[in-house]
Amino acid sequence: MSNGKKVFISYASEDKQRAFDIALSLRDYGLDVFFDRDRLAAGGGYDKTIRDEINRSNLFVFLVSKNSVAPGRYTLTELQFAREHWESPKDHVLPVILEKRGKVAPEVKDLMTYLDHATWLEPKGNIAAEVSDAAAKMIDRTAILARVTAKFRQYAFGDYLKGGVGKSLAYTNADLDEEILRRHQEDGGRISAGELKEKLEGSKTKLRKTQFLTVTGHFFPGALLSFGWWDRVNRNLEQDIKWRDPVLQRWLFSGFEQWAPSWDLNDWSDEKPFKLIGQIGHNDEADSIPVLIKSERKANDLRGKLTKRIVANANVRGLLCHESHLRNLDSLDEKDSEFLESIKEMTSSQYYILLLDQEKSHTVEIVDEDVDYYSGYIWQCWAPKEWVPPDPYNTRLPGAYFLWEHTNLAQADVIKYGLDSLDRKVQYLKKRLQEQFGLSGNLVLLQHLMHEGRLSSDHEDASLKPAIPTEQFRNLFLTRDEAPAVS
Repeated sequence: MSNGKKVFISYASEDKQRAFDIALSLRDYGLDVFFDRDRLAAGGGYDKTIRDEINRSNLFVFLVSKNSVAPGRYTLTELQFAREHWESPKDHVLPVILEKRGKVAPEVKDLMTYLDHATWLEPKGNIAAEVSDAAAKMIDRTAILARVTAKFRQYAFGDYLKGGVGKSLAYTNADLDEEILRRHQEDGGRISAGELKEKLEGSKTKLRKTQFLTVTGHFFPGALLSFGWWDRVNRNLEQDIKWRDPVLQRWLFSGFEQWAPSWDLNDWSDEKPFKLIGQIGHNDEADSIPVLIKSERKANDLRGKLTKRIVANANVRGLLCHESHLRNLDSLDEKDSEFLESIKEMTSSQYYILLLDQEKSHTVEIVDEDVDYYSGYIWQCWAPKEWVPPDPYNTRLPGAYFLWEHTNLAQADVIKYGLDSLDRKVQYLKKRLQEQFGLSGNLVLLQHLMHEGRLSSDHEDASLKPAIPTEQFRNLFLTRDEAPAVS
């Protein structure tokens, strides 16, 4: 029996079976579902009927696939009708990801930007069940909000709007966008990295649109991007691996992945590529936000300022972007998008980055004061030569060792001490491999924190180049079923 609440499902014909399953589940919740467009006669009245059904709906469910967002599909017409009905999609439009899609065509970018202001659903299990649960919650939340809003209007000019100690309820219930803007607009959008990180992680909502902010903190030319650690999709990865040396390998990896160290994704050679990837944080790499600098001039200028120090006090001014915004930013090219999508594939969490492009207002101001402390890990990933496949790219976790040291990345002397400690661990590893497995003790460096020369120019291993390029290093963390056997 219907409870009077209506849901419109927009889907491509190729996705009809999944739309049908969702419709059945929604009806089990007592919702009135408009689903079967095929029953409508083609002609002048078709568009009007569809528009009227959308206008009468409490919720518009848009099934996102490569077919539904292809130019010329009627699903985009339905989405346009929804946009005309609801200026903001929040609590009215539910995009559901059925499959990953690449860059959208220019003619549909505007509609995709509209969807980015909604809360996307990416089902992890039963699609119909998860869509129905999310839809019911959205409809209930909208009904409650309507009743509360009506009540507030009765007292719009009275003390009823006061809540707590002098705080208005309008502020108390503000979403993430409004809170960041309201708190910091008087200071030019300035906010400390630690405070911003706390707000982003503590919020139950996501940014509806990009925000132009100045983030103050410590800038570090590396990034904590969750390739395989932290909030990774496979949370029990170490249990799924049949380690070649379980006593040492699993112990080292478990400690290493628990703290999710950063690594340098930049090329510090004379070729000077156009981009620079870093992070802005406060005292610790885990308390930092990734920064992507797209401007060649700004990236090269920053490289020059970081030649004699790794961590610097900085004010980073750019666009704060939620990962759902990235697909439609013109300043990102195809390679950037693929890189950022690969992060999403490896993690179960949503993430934010600060994006700096060619705009004059996008800047990184290095402050001259020295950084006293920035906590992080220097690390190396090694494998016995006998365990590395002919193509090192195909190396998997069963044959790798992670060696790491916690250190103060702001002090060169402390870093050198940590590198010396890593050297001793490498020597121990060589000896263990010779005695335990009868191997030669020859090791292959798969990856490490910083590219050659960045940590210490006088260190004996400073010139070692990793066997696996940074962009391929995530392949190491494929599950056991995906990983080829290691001989």
